[in-house]
Amino acid sequence: MIHWHYHRSWQTGGNAIILLGLLSLGALILSLKQYIVDKDFFNIIMLSGISLFLIVGGIYVKWWAKKNGKK
Repeated sequence: MIHWHYHRSWQTGGNAIILLGLLSLGALILSLKQYIVDKDFFNIIMLSGISLFLIVGGIYVKWWAKKNGKK
């Protein structure tokens, strides 16, 4: 039973990481016009990278939890 709870907590953690990635992607989209006007391409690249890293990382955590979870 403990193993099942452990599995579910990793699934929830993966969902939280994906949500955080989507929120940072939303922040990028909302401020993209200002970044382009200021020619601040470093922040565009940085926020894009962080967003993609979090989304892919969250998907990987969910996949890993499903693979190693209770069958």
